This record gives sequence, structure tokens and C-alpha cells, in this order.
Amino acid sequence: MGRAGDKAVRRRAIRSGRIPIAPTEHFGAWGVVPPDDCSGVIRTKALPATTACIMDALLSFLA
Repeated sequence: MGRAGDKAVRRRAIRSGRIPIAPTEHFGAWGVVPPDDCSGVIRTKALPATTACIMDALLSFLA
């Protein structure tokens, strides 16, 4: 979704039955984007914040 705003990402996730994964603690702040009808947000912290590092961190939970 490129640079879509939090609300747009949340709406798309709800429509497609997905849970967003965000490499930032600021995404989906409940004060800005209420959790109505949302399954939540998985927030990650990986350094460096690259796709490869984030995928490695997420895959470690599935092993």
C-alpha cells in the first residue's frame, strides 16, 4: 500500500480479513484509529528495519 495512512490500511485489512504488520510503534495508535471491527495490529521491532530482518523475526514465531 505504499504510503497509505493508518486509516486506509486498517480499512483494507478489515475488508480482506487480515491483520496489519507494522515496523513502527506509531501505526494504528488507538487514539487515532479506534479498534472497532479490527482484529488488531502486529507491531515489530527489528534493527535494521528492513524487510529481511522483519521477516526473519516473524518467521521465528512460526518455527
